[in-house]
Amino acid sequence: VTDKTFTIKDTLTNGTFLTNPAVQITVDGESYEDYIVSNIEDGVTTEITITFNKYDSSLAGKDVVLTYSVKVDGDVTSENEFSNKVESTIGTNKTQSIVKSDTVGVTFKKVDSKTNGVLEGAVFALYEKGTSDTLIAIIADAGKDDTVTLPEGYDDSKLVKDGAKDGTLSYKALDANKQYYVQEIVAPDGYQLVDTKFNLQAGGN
Repeated sequence: VTDKTFTIKDTLTNGTFLTNPAVQITVDGESYEDYIVSNIEDGVTTEITITFNKYDSSLAGKDVVLTYSVKVDGDVTSENEFSNKVESTIGTNKTQSIVKSDTVGVTFKKVDSKTNGVLEGAVFALYEKGTSDTLIAIIADAGKDDTVTLPEGYDDSKLVKDGAKDGTLSYKALDANKQYYVQEIVAPDGYQLVDTKFNLQAGGN
């Protein structure tokens, strides 16, 4: 080996690096300290480069894991993605990969409490909890061409039709650090409205 340099460059889209906790590296599960990280300005830097200081043949073929913290600049949506592009260079050989973070979403089903059968046609309002709850979306179990009649006082510009018509309602582009709840505002034909506020929890049901 004549050119023994090894560097990793990581570039963020829609995010910045944080200095606390600091960047950490492990090699084959063991902490590794002999490297240099380009200067990071907390909450400003979008690209870092890590250069390993020496060549150690005993580490050849082992997994290198880079751990850091970032601040996402805005809500992650399909139009405003959060991603990181990682380039690793060994000598003059470069490899690259791009990882995109999926949006946080919710999926739930409307079922008959006695038969557990799935019911079509329910409409739910999705709210962000706060000092005054904010209506995020109105999610309807309806096809594209189906007419959905909303109760008085609800803004149809917030209406989202999931198109499944199978009792399953879904919505993406939520923030895992915020609290939400859903509330039924239109019941399936022949059923009574359930006015319970169902809280949503990240990673749960």
